[in-house]
Amino acid sequence: MVDATSAMASGMAEAMGGKEVQDKVSQEIKQGIPEVNQKVKAMISDIRRDICAQMREKRQEFESLLSDPTFDVGPRIIEKYDFKLPKLTEEIDDNALSQYS
Repeated sequence: MVDATSAMASGMAEAMGGKEVQDKVSQEIKQGIPEVNQKVKAMISDIRRDICAQMREKRQEFESLLSDPTFDVGPRIIEKYDFKLPKLTEEIDDNALSQYS
C-alpha cells in the first residue's frame, strides 16, 4: 500500500514539476516509509486487540455461530503445512497474523 502510494505521488510530482521534483518527492517518501510502516502496524495491532476483546465478551454468541463444521475446513488445510508459525488454533501475535495474511 505504501509502495503504491509512493509510486503515485512520485509520478504526479514528475508530471507537475519534472524529474528533479520527482526525485525529491521519492526521497522524502522513502525516508518516511519506516515511520508509516510502524504507524500502520500499531493501528492494525490496536484494531486486532479491540476485536479480540469484543470476541471474548461475545464468546458464547460467536461459538454458536461458528459451530458449523464448514468453518473448520480452512484451518485444517493450513495446518497440513509447516509455516514455522504458531498454529491457528493457538493464540497468535501481530507478526504471525501478518505472515498468515
